[in-house]
Amino acid sequence: VRVLDSDGRGDMQSIAAGVRWAHAQGARVINLSLGGLRSSDAVQYAREAAEDSGVVAVASAGNWGAEEPVEYPARSSHAMAVAALDTADVAASFSSYGDFVALSAPGVGIRSTFPGERYALWSGTSMSAPFVSGGAALLLSIHRGWTPLEVRGRLEQTARPISDQNPGLTDKLGRGALDLGAALWPDRRTRS
Repeated sequence: VRVLDSDGRGDMQSIAAGVRWAHAQGARVINLSLGGLRSSDAVQYAREAAEDSGVVAVASAGNWGAEEPVEYPARSSHAMAVAALDTADVAASFSSYGDFVALSAPGVGIRSTFPGERYALWSGTSMSAPFVSGGAALLLSIHRGWTPLEVRGRLEQTARPISDQNPGLTDKLGRGALDLGAALWPDRRTRS
């Protein structure tokens, strides 16, 4: 669901409408790789309704390289905020961080689409959030009845510790680095 224009601009009413539309279409995971400095009752109500129906929301933490300001919807209690890491599990210099972050994921030099049917390398917490959204979708494909809290719990409990690589940011990068192998490990099937 596209809620921003081609320059990445939009408003909270469009975001709320997008959340409501995705929810009405049966989405189980909504990725919010966007943010602003103002809260929005419209987005909050849309997220609450979606969460009550079992929809997991993931948001990018922001690209301020500091604890403040904290963007919305990352600071919403109805979204999992994701910070950005490099390939060594070190917090990206641009990544926002703080006690609102749930997890961290790759966000530096991520290969993604580019206009003209091409690809480019992008960096930002907007690149990190989709990794967590994908992990949530994988878990929900196995555990169709899980609540957002159960999905979040599994992803956080299986996160890879990164405090040694990030001194001074203990408890500021969520529960650690997303580890999809560990998150899916309890659901592996043994072959006989």
